[in-house]
Parts: sequence; C-alpha cells; structure tokens
Amino acid sequence: MKKWLPKGKVLWVGIYLFIFVISQSDANGERFPNPETAMMLAKSCELIDKGNFDKADEILQKVLQNDATNPVGLNNLAAIMVKRKQYDKALYYLEKALPNAKTYVVKANMVCDIDGSLKENLPKDLENWEITIEARILNHITWVKARTTRR
Repeated sequence: MKKWLPKGKVLWVGIYLFIFVISQSDANGERFPNPETAMMLAKSCELIDKGNFDKADEILQKVLQNDATNPVGLNNLAAIMVKRKQYDKALYYLEKALPNAKTYVVKANMVCDIDGSLKENLPKDLENWEITIEARILNHITWVKARTTRR
C-alpha cells in the first residue's frame, strides 16, 4: 500500500500545524504572533535600537500589511515616530494599537521601548519573558502625550 505522504513530510506537516495552532491563541484567549511575524517584530526592535529606522519601517509595513491591527507592529512603528520626534504620528499608532493589545502576548524583546521603562524593569534576557502589551501601550501613550503638550 502506498502512503500519501512520506514519513518525513508527515512530521513537518505536524510541526507546522502545531506551530500554527499555538501561535494563534491559548485557552485564555490570548493571542500570540506567528513565528515569522515574531522574528520580524524582534528584528524591527533591533534595527530601531541601532538607528536604522528606514529598514525597521520597511519590516513593520510588511507585518501590518498581513495584520493591520497588530498592536506590537503599531507600537514599534510609534517608536520610530518618537525617535523622529513625530509625536502626533506616534500617538496615532499607539491609539490604533490599544484595542487589540489587551490579549496580545509576546516575548518582551519584540516590543520596542518608547519611554525607557521596559528595559529598566525587566531582566537582560528579554527574549525569555512573555508580556501582554496593553500596559506598555498605555504607558507609551501617556509618555507621548506629555511630549505633545510640551511643544
């Protein structure tokens, strides 16, 4: 009897299905980014930290093209706007991110820090810590609003 998939392919199909299922949500309704998106978000933070805003923006546009309401992508785009001192645009992106942020869980190294408090309050191995980003975005909104009123 001929099998419809060789053993190795069955294993890979199973692995991809498992990754897809766990990347979408858990029993509490929390959402996680898929692995490709997670890598792109982490890379965008790395590029922003290095001052390469154009490349980070390019990556984030790809993330948002696939998921226009991705709260981490919108937060990271806001981080670029803050670095460019475009606080009104930063506030726009943060407010757009807020409705979907409540149940979105990510590794801490995927969320770009706008106000400097994230890296001060978490251990150095950020890639090992999962956080929900609603509180981060609320803090960032407060921080950005303070900057917009100073002008």
